[in-house]
Amino acid sequence: QKVVPQKKDDILIEGGPSGMPYRFAKCCNPATATSHPDRIVGIVTRAGKVNVHAEGCRMVRAASPDRKVVVKWA
Repeated sequence: QKVVPQKKDDILIEGGPSGMPYRFAKCCNPATATSHPDRIVGIVTRAGKVNVHAEGCRMVRAASPDRKVVVKWA
């Protein structure tokens, strides 16, 4: 699979189809100014969207490695 960085608003999603929709997870809220983590991780949902989590979130630890994608702050 070819890795193609894609820019959407303030994050870069590497891998997956172009234009893949994403949202910031509510469990760890990585988009808030007070808890803006240095490292974030994307988890592809069954619906084909990417949920963006803080790296230390419990949901990231519980997710299947096959569903994880690299996301970075732009």
